Amino acid sequence: MVELPAPVAELALHQVAIRRSHAVLGRTESPWLFPGGQPGRPISAWAMGERLRKLGIRLAEARSTALFQLATELPAAAPATLPVQENE
Repeated sequence: MVELPAPVAELALHQVAIRRSHAVLGRTESPWLFPGGQPGRPISAWAMGERLRKLGIRLAEARSTALFQLATELPAAAPATLPVQENE
């Protein structure tokens, strides 16, 4: 079980109410928030990426933005404690 903050929880509950796939037609007991084409399986990473691209969400840009945001939240001393990998 995963606890989600209120705005995200509302979106997740809405998705459960409207979810659809070939495997879920006529059934709603799928354990997956985004069911795939095979019964009991989640949507594939590729198919999820396609859905997001159709909505105008660019995965690489979103990932870079999220990582940059996380980096700005690190305490100033934290990067100094990270291990350094030397090129061989």
